[in-house]
Amino acid sequence: MSKAIALRNAALRLASREGPDLVLTEPKELARAAISSIRNAVSESRSILLLGLSTPGIAADLISSLEGKSLTVADPDPTLSPALLASSARRPGSCIRLAADATDLRVDPQISDQLVAEIKPLDYAGYKKVADRIAQRSALNPLVPDASADLVLVDCMANRLAGAEAARMHSEAFRVLRRGGRMMEICLLADEPLPSEASVDMGSWQGVRFPLEAQAALELEAAGFHGMAYNQVLTRPLRICQGTELRSFIIEAFKGKQGACLDQGHAVVYRGPWSAVYDDDGHRFARGERTAVCAKTYDLLMRAPYRDAFIGLPAYAEIPLSCAPLFDCNTPAVRSPAITKGISSPSAIESGCRPSSGANRPGHDSGRNERKTSCC
Repeated sequence: MSKAIALRNAALRLASREGPDLVLTEPKELARAAISSIRNAVSESRSILLLGLSTPGIAADLISSLEGKSLTVADPDPTLSPALLASSARRPGSCIRLAADATDLRVDPQISDQLVAEIKPLDYAGYKKVADRIAQRSALNPLVPDASADLVLVDCMANRLAGAEAARMHSEAFRVLRRGGRMMEICLLADEPLPSEASVDMGSWQGVRFPLEAQAALELEAAGFHGMAYNQVLTRPLRICQGTELRSFIIEAFKGKQGACLDQGHAVVYRGPWSAVYDDDGHRFARGERTAVCAKTYDLLMRAPYRDAFIGLPAYAEIPLSCAPLFDCNTPAVRSPAITKGISSPSAIESGCRPSSGANRPGHDSGRNERKTSCC
């Protein structure tokens, strides 16, 4: 261990024991690391949603590479988004929109402002009329429609919103993501509960909650996401508050596990290096074992973030989804090679359904199967 690292660790131990507040990272350093981590995901996406303007430079970096893409920005501070967009040159072929509320992305702020100016509410009856009209317009023509975004970037909003509001924000992020889309959430997580409920001044914003490290993935799972993965932005804490370390993470999560479980005869083999792993639904995959999976799970495991960990074994005689039997995902089992080869098959073939001709036989393009049965 180098002398510099030893001195740093000694300072961290002292701060954690004595309890003074200690700022360890400048916002610009955090921004550089975060932007580097999300840049590839941004380049692969055409429709992007940014919830929060907390980390300096992220929105400006997005807009600088926005040609041919659409960006929607939502932030609790109504003065930040217009100022940012007004100072940023629009790119050819790009579309930039402002959302009114990160917890309700259906509301169009421009239309809402027009309704307020038109109705001019002076009492509760007028307020109720405005609220009803806004709700009607949002339901008929939402600013951000269902399943319309490739990528949702959440910038410390889980730290800026109370628990119930953060849950609504995650639900909205899930709603607007397309099937197979990705969410990347920048958040500050605590290694242990803060001793007090007081907010923490983070410079340009106030932190009102700091989930524990394990809690963050559970909150995303409750919203419907799968495949959560933690990526550490910096190797040291962002700051120490009352002895509690607040570390910066980017948590990736995906949408696409919802839907019926149908058996087309597919299997996967977990590559390792662990002896066994579990997915978010509790399915166990033992290293080197030919595990039976439903069509939906097979398609998921052939995509990010799982694809590098599994070998896909599609059935040679694929059963059409329209007559595939239900798959019992509660009792995963070893898949018989006879089913993969088409010698034996699930009950749908025995009841009169016929395999797709030629699909996934040796020498045929397995991509045909992935497009036909895609559930994501």
